[in-house]
Amino acid sequence: MEYIDILKFILAANIYIYIMEFLSESNEIGSCPLHQVSGSTQAERNRFLIARKGKADAAAEALTAHLKWREEYPLPLPSHKLKYGRDQRPGTDQLPGWLGMLTDPDTGEYIRSKKNGTRIVIAFGAMCDLDFTAEDYIGATADFLHHNLSNEDEDKITVLVDVRPGVGWKDPAPLAFIPLIQAINTQMSTNYPERIQDIVIYPMPWWAVQIFNMVTLFMDPRTAEKMSMLSGPALLDSPEPEGLGCYVDAILMSTAHVHPKRMTISLSMLSYVQAKLIMLFESQLIN
Repeated sequence: MEYIDILKFILAANIYIYIMEFLSESNEIGSCPLHQVSGSTQAERNRFLIARKGKADAAAEALTAHLKWREEYPLPLPSHKLKYGRDQRPGTDQLPGWLGMLTDPDTGEYIRSKKNGTRIVIAFGAMCDLDFTAEDYIGATADFLHHNLSNEDEDKITVLVDVRPGVGWKDPAPLAFIPLIQAINTQMSTNYPERIQDIVIYPMPWWAVQIFNMVTLFMDPRTAEKMSMLSGPALLDSPEPEGLGCYVDAILMSTAHVHPKRMTISLSMLSYVQAKLIMLFESQLIN
């Protein structure tokens, strides 16, 4: 692989940071003091203030915009709207359940990160079906967060991003996938700031992990400390990488897995991950 290809592969590290990062770095100054934003909770005011780096006017402006968005976008979604579902698969008239909370199948209880005690969300990007619109995914993602994160608290989540494909999954082409991720990120980062504790992307080539670790030196420290990559093979029936055990036990992962057993490796896997990495790099330049 040529040097420029390696650079592209590394300079940006993960599409899914933009599905569920929910960080906002806006420094615009508004005119409404934060404590005067009616209809908001103390937890919301705290989160938006942290996201705006302690700037009360900017936080008030962002929170006011969020409350207006919530009025125009009623949650939970009505029954006729598309939502994510645990057993929904690509290629049907339902949105694939590519995003979900990790739960114990025996008890139904949330599986929590061994590192920080937060609940775990697992995402399978190759499961996305682009026959649906960005608006469908935005609505379903907002509905998912509405049901799992209360505006009365400041709970955070750990996001595990599994880049491996699976049987029957659409494994969308990178260039077609990027606009969807950007659309989701625009809405989610604005309306759900300070909800991510850790994001773990796996399995990645060992050299990609090394370069990614260097790239994080140029990121905002608060963002960089949330992100990590784990190396390992993404081949036929490859196990979860060893480092995942710092967040969740392998036994729990195997029993909690609700998606079909992976049997094949997609030929488009390399370009798929390249696109994810490029997006992260572009976002760091913008921010």
